[in-house]
Amino acid sequence: IAAVVEGAFIVVGVLVSKRLSARRVAAWSAVGLLLWSGPAFAMMHARQALLLYLAVAVAMVFVGTSYGVLAGEVAELFIPAVRYSGTSLCYHFAGAIGGGLGPISATWLLKQFHSSWPVALLSAVAAGIMTIACLALPKRQAAAKLG
Repeated sequence: IAAVVEGAFIVVGVLVSKRLSARRVAAWSAVGLLLWSGPAFAMMHARQALLLYLAVAVAMVFVGTSYGVLAGEVAELFIPAVRYSGTSLCYHFAGAIGGGLGPISATWLLKQFHSSWPVALLSAVAAGIMTIACLALPKRQAAAKLG
């Protein structure tokens, strides 16, 4: 379910970014994740499968929307001669940090506090950092001058 929702919203994000800037779409998606952290974990605490699926599906709306537009934005940060390498390094470092440290940190927090609320806070902090990073992205015209 989550993969289908994410896939659909990758397309939605790209289409919306044609009217708004990709930077704005990504930033609003990050704000959505930030605001959704609390309700999502509250729904997970209910221990009902349907609420769990719904919590993850809504999160994937924001993830997919940002994922669809950020690839192009990250690529624009690099001059054409190093664009593929630069984008690849960003993608892989982000995967190692978020995909590695995120679950390790969440597991540690869960073990220390015996509650998922610190994990929700960690998710909200990560979304906050994402929001700031999206807003700090240079506008496309400025990025094009780098090349």
